[in-house]
Amino acid sequence: MRATRSGVHDLTGIKVAAADLIGPPGALSTEPWFEGGIWRYAAAHVGGAEALVQATLDLLAASGRAGDPHQAARLGRALALTDSARRMVDACAVLVETADPSDHAATDRAVSHALLTRALVEDACVEVLALAERALGMIAHDAAAPVDRIRRDLSLYLRQAAPDGKLMRAVATLVDARAEVGETW
Repeated sequence: MRATRSGVHDLTGIKVAAADLIGPPGALSTEPWFEGGIWRYAAAHVGGAEALVQATLDLLAASGRAGDPHQAARLGRALALTDSARRMVDACAVLVETADPSDHAATDRAVSHALLTRALVEDACVEVLALAERALGMIAHDAAAPVDRIRRDLSLYLRQAAPDGKLMRAVATLVDARAEVGETW
């Protein structure tokens, strides 16, 4: 985020009319779209990982190392991880966005799947980061190389408050839901 800039805005005197509101008070925190909406962040993370894979491939190709079998194995693993993560995010998006907020059990399951998706995407992205760094060596950390910005930003954006607590909540919800209908793992 070194390349970003923040500013200050003074909203003193700004009036918001009812017609300007997007939803009623409390709409922002309505599930499954609040925590369940974490699939959107996960999609951005996958996009960052995909950009990192492409930048890694470009640098390997430019140096004539893309055909090395070790590099091909790293790229193959990175592609498998990003493809799997993208598919999980896509499925999660459908589950969350089609959930009926009046069905609390379905909403809880959708949110839990979103939290699990976020955890899986983080794991995939962390591995892609390691694969890119291993493939590129020191160039991955060269501030003049575009791959460094992608790598740094992705690493930062993956960090989330209390990921273990969110994962525990998701697991408990899904285990309880399966137990209620007599399903086992």
